[in-house]
Amino acid sequence: MTVYSFGPYRISTSDLILWNGSQRVVLPRKVAETLVALLKAGGNLVTKRQLMSEVWPDADVEESNLTQGIYLLRRSLSGFPSGYIETLPRRGYRITVPIEAVNQQAVATGGTPEIRLLDKWRRAVLWCACGAAVIVGITLGFGWTARKSTHPLVGQAFASYELGLQYLNRPQPEAALKSRAYLSRLVHLEPNFAEGYALLSQADLLLADQGALSSASGYNAEAAGAARKALALDAGSEAAHAAMGAVYAAVENDAPAAEVELTDAITNQPGDVTAHRWLARLLFSQGRLSEARREFETVLSLRPQLYDAAFMIAWSFYLQRDYQDAIAYSKALIAQHPAYDDPVVVLALSYEYTGRYDESIPLIRLLGKMQRGNGNPDAMLAQLYARLGSKKLALAQLQRLHRRHLGVSDELTTLAVASTYALLGDSSDAFAWLVHLNRSERRVYAADPRLDPLRRDARFRGWSNG
Repeated sequence: MTVYSFGPYRISTSDLILWNGSQRVVLPRKVAETLVALLKAGGNLVTKRQLMSEVWPDADVEESNLTQGIYLLRRSLSGFPSGYIETLPRRGYRITVPIEAVNQQAVATGGTPEIRLLDKWRRAVLWCACGAAVIVGITLGFGWTARKSTHPLVGQAFASYELGLQYLNRPQPEAALKSRAYLSRLVHLEPNFAEGYALLSQADLLLADQGALSSASGYNAEAAGAARKALALDAGSEAAHAAMGAVYAAVENDAPAAEVELTDAITNQPGDVTAHRWLARLLFSQGRLSEARREFETVLSLRPQLYDAAFMIAWSFYLQRDYQDAIAYSKALIAQHPAYDDPVVVLALSYEYTGRYDESIPLIRLLGKMQRGNGNPDAMLAQLYARLGSKKLALAQLQRLHRRHLGVSDELTTLAVASTYALLGDSSDAFAWLVHLNRSERRVYAADPRLDPLRRDARFRGWSNG
């Protein structure tokens, strides 16, 4: 075992835990391995190829994985004015401060002894001959799978763990509240159980995603606190790192850090559905649609019943103008989930863009019944009338929208209204509506075919990057 010291930091090759004095600095495992590889070189250059072969010896990864790891490492190290890591362009990296390496059998690191949970995946579902499912590892709405742990859970703690998992897997909004209640009870009963806090973090993120804006900030803050608690209890837990990656992505808008955490979790645990799902959502939010679809396809290969992954694949096909595949996916989803309106939107739009207007209009009218109180169906109908060249009908439909939904519009309604004005040749009104989309929405919807009439406008680039 070697302990490397530099500045106020030290890290041991035995556990890859980085300490700043008596304070632990939480690092994903692959980032910690990158740091050790740089320290081993004693301040000499380590090429990118050398780092990638040492840190990912058995994986085919891209250079972006290393770049993101260096970014997170620099982000975690503080206190030295010029930084600890120097980039040598097109070559590699080196440590710029004196390094002390001590070989010893054991080094006392101080602080509270860590409770190390040795997590291993267990099989998700075993099917009985009669076709009933025996749930051994419970698949969750966020892709969570129950794991074996050396941490003993008995009695009420075990029951809270199992019930928290079960409710987290259910799509109904009230199920997330029940899951949170059970998981809160679990961490109260077992305050050193890292996976409990990781699961609680995911329940909070789900509630923030489902809830009103007034409550989302509270749940997001709780999610961030629970994820960091999980990492503090067990820095080697893939569940904790996946939860932290989700927090970086959904709460703190730190895309590079999120990608590092989630990619690291996937590298160490390729079957981690949670990490794949959050990475897919992150890539999608950045407009990296092909990469996102591959991740969503991985999610579906691991958990075929996850509705949202299938829907996002359909949506990505539409955004990339692969309308036939968008139609096929949407039809399959509607057959499986007839009460869900999302695939109906994608199917109606895909029919519109393939000239199948007689099939699109009934679907939009169906959306009017499914999305009562939402302006999107009225806006979509106005858009279709404008595409057909009926300015009078399109404007009448917009007036109807403004009367019925005065001051209320979500991103889909906003996009459809902007598209209608663009098709009518009124680009100024189109951009006046588009400015209501936030930055993350703009990154995704900038690829939407409905904005094609505006792409040559000088304002479009500024809007999409705004």
